[in-house]
Amino acid sequence: MHCRHAFPAGIVAACLAGCGPDQGQAALCERVLWAVIDAAEPGRTRLGETPPDQAHVVTLAYEGVGRDGGRITGQVRCRFAGGGFGTERFKLLGIWTDDAGELSPFSVAHVKNRLGLD
Repeated sequence: MHCRHAFPAGIVAACLAGCGPDQGQAALCERVLWAVIDAAEPGRTRLGETPPDQAHVVTLAYEGVGRDGGRITGQVRCRFAGGGFGTERFKLLGIWTDDAGELSPFSVAHVKNRLGLD
């Protein structure tokens, strides 16, 4: 006898939603993105692919208009101290851009100060 188990669609959807990026972290990362990217004004963002070995990291892809009037595109990653319901889930630890790579601790502190974080 062959037995099949089916999971209700709502349970699967809830599991998948819980495994996705933290929406609060994504919103904070979007603020960080427009603070570090040289854009004339904020443009469009979408969630990007985060490498699976990077815990508590949000990747955002962006497109906008640069100060010179040209189109700009790229990615920014924000690394946080925790996730889920952790008390430090909004503590920003690192910033990476595809143009500059990993920002220095001094640069991260400057961005955090500029945005009123921590």
